[in-house]
Amino acid sequence: MTKEQIMVELFEFSAPTYYKWTKKEKRKIFDLLNYAFTLEELEEYLASGKIQKIEIISNNEGLVNKIKEFKNELIENSNTFIANNVLEKIKEHYINNDKKIDIEELRFELFNLNNYYFIECADEEFVEKLNDFDMRYNSYTNSLDSEDKTLDTISSLTRYKVITHIERTPKEILELVINF
Repeated sequence: MTKEQIMVELFEFSAPTYYKWTKKEKRKIFDLLNYAFTLEELEEYLASGKIQKIEIISNNEGLVNKIKEFKNELIENSNTFIANNVLEKIKEHYINNDKKIDIEELRFELFNLNNYYFIECADEEFVEKLNDFDMRYNSYTNSLDSEDKTLDTISSLTRYKVITHIERTPKEILELVINF
């Protein structure tokens, strides 16, 4: 079908009307259709009432939302710096594991990461969370814990929250997250 035939059938008007709208009135709807769809896609719509590209996008929208939700929750459980480090480690694990994710092995790898990934190079966003915890009273020793011990505790808690979040996430979503 020609472009004119497609538009005439799509809008259900005559060829002279199509000519008038495109050449004389220069209606923007045609610019939009040309921008968003190929002639083949418009023909596909006329034949089936659907466009495969749009169907794929609609079906994947749920997955995209799950990926965004995972990343946002990971950031909430830690911060942007830590979340990016953890995502890099998950990607590294995925590549080294023949493009598979073994949750048990990944948990072990994340648990054994040095504190760099969870605290030492954390950005200002993370340091702000520590202000109230610089010194804490330890009821077992009747003394104040040092900042190092407190940072270790916060690092462990952050690590636990991150690992728990990853364990609750289906492997398929984790694989999509690192490839998205």
